[in-house]
Amino acid sequence: MNLKQYKKWLEENANKEERQAYKVAELIVDYHTFRFDYEGIKIFPRKKFKGIEFDLLIYIYKKSSKPENRTGRDILIGVEFKENDMDKVIKQAIARKEFVDYMYIATCCRVWNVEQLFLLALYGIGWIFWDNQFVKLILEPKRYANKVNSLIDYLLNNKLKAIIRQTVIERIKREIEKETQRRIDEW
Repeated sequence: MNLKQYKKWLEENANKEERQAYKVAELIVDYHTFRFDYEGIKIFPRKKFKGIEFDLLIYIYKKSSKPENRTGRDILIGVEFKENDMDKVIKQAIARKEFVDYMYIATCCRVWNVEQLFLLALYGIGWIFWDNQFVKLILEPKRYANKVNSLIDYLLNNKLKAIIRQTVIERIKREIEKETQRRIDEW
């Protein structure tokens, strides 16, 4: 279906969390088609894709094709809507990120802690905030953003350096105490 058909579909089938779904979809399409010469857009509400159900899939394509057979220039976008459970929608988005090019969450709740915002940025998940008639892109999505391995390596290397530093300091302290005691005994 296209955006107009999606608007009609929402009038008949929308959940409470999908109150601003049309404006969210419109914002996403505008954001991704601004610099992209495309032929068409397909909207798939509550679509099961590769065994995973998405609240909304948006397929922006160069040639007439299906999401399963997309080319490198086509874009598949996933959206998860949630009214107030930020932790749950972030978990859902992280799990679905590997199946799409871009992933968004659309909520009317705010991020309440830094860890939630950090997870969104780490996984390259876009965040759209909506409230009544207000719909705003808060965090841009990234196509290739999952750098968990490099983050873990960095954290482990820092921890390892701290352990080694502490071990060296302890050894030096023992040597100094031993040398100090030897000199006291000589004196």
